[in-house]
Amino acid sequence: MQDGGDRPGWRGALLVLVCAGVLCVVGGGVMLARVPGTIAEHRAYENAPVCGAGGDRSAGGGRHTDGDERTSSAGRTGMASWPRSRSCVTKVAARVERMEQRGRFSKRSLHVSELRSGAIPGGAGGGGHVEVRLLDSDPLYNDVLLGDRVTLSYWKGEVRTVRHGALTQETEDSPANTWRVPVGIGFLATPFGLIMLLMSWSYRNHHPNELSTAPSWPFAGVLTLLGSGVVGSFVSRDADHVQQVFLAAGIAAAVCAVLSLPLAWTMAWMQRRAADTSDVVPVRLAAPLCVAAEVYGEVPYSIDEFRFLLLGAGPPAVTSVPVEWSTPQQLPASLAIQEVRSFRPGDPTHWPSTYQYDGIVIECLDGEQVVLIACGRRDAPLILGALIHDRSAVRPWGMDGFGGTSGRAGLPGDPAPA
Repeated sequence: MQDGGDRPGWRGALLVLVCAGVLCVVGGGVMLARVPGTIAEHRAYENAPVCGAGGDRSAGGGRHTDGDERTSSAGRTGMASWPRSRSCVTKVAARVERMEQRGRFSKRSLHVSELRSGAIPGGAGGGGHVEVRLLDSDPLYNDVLLGDRVTLSYWKGEVRTVRHGALTQETEDSPANTWRVPVGIGFLATPFGLIMLLMSWSYRNHHPNELSTAPSWPFAGVLTLLGSGVVGSFVSRDADHVQQVFLAAGIAAAVCAVLSLPLAWTMAWMQRRAADTSDVVPVRLAAPLCVAAEVYGEVPYSIDEFRFLLLGAGPPAVTSVPVEWSTPQQLPASLAIQEVRSFRPGDPTHWPSTYQYDGIVIECLDGEQVVLIACGRRDAPLILGALIHDRSAVRPWGMDGFGGTSGRAGLPGDPAPA
């Protein structure tokens, strides 16, 4: 006999789902909370003035010291460094010494030597060696050649942009792109976290066997969140401004919400149909038939491998397929039908996945023992007809379609009572 009730370890799986959902929501929220700060930094960079003669190294001016003294983290090696301004953009001329492309994602770098004049450690006309990591190959990397002169733009001690002629390219340290990572992660992690929490809530409050009572609106919410998050994360890679990402995510959410409404309505209709068993009435068999059905209960004829019922050739009997491989086990004549219903908690948990919204349970009593017969909605009338017509089951209570309020039910074709 197959086990019913809760699936083994479902509480542990539910706890893992909740924890993962909370981590994703919190992590995504933290990343999205960083977005205003990155946007403010970008605006500060765009509005920052170019340093005057005191900070413009390409002009050979003196030292600019209106901020703390930080060196570039872009990869300065081998030579002495000097302070960079925190309030203005410092332009530094440099010569390309080496070009590098490496890594799984083809990261591209320019190795340059800064050009500066005056009494600066390192020699006249020479400067520090810097590795400038570029975001992509276009437009500057594919245009520059070894020995070409470029202009580095320093801000807050980092190389933010590289200029070559009329071409300008952002570096990995540019504030113009620092919003991409938090926005991409936030838009992807937050919806998935909410989806996991929604799934855990639905599982906690609606047993898997209660398909007919589980609300359909979470399905629409899942599609809306998923579509918005995936589109927002994808657009964040190539969008020029963060506003474009939020606009694309909002449009995706609206489209997914509209598209999910018919699907949610269809699910609600299927749920109502699964819960309504009033149309399941016994039907007389015209010929012997084998239908898919499972018998569950603490009875000898409840066998895991026997998932078919032989009908119309005497009392109904449970069997396997092919029939020749097993000895059919007849259902007893004392089997009393109690109820025709949809799935409930306590039923074998594989039934909903096997029958989906088309499952019917015929609940019977064999003495004091509850016996459940699961089958498809199309086969339920045939099984009821076989149970009643073959006089192998009695009905001690009234039910629409069975006729009368006690005793055996009549079927179409039975002689009318005197």
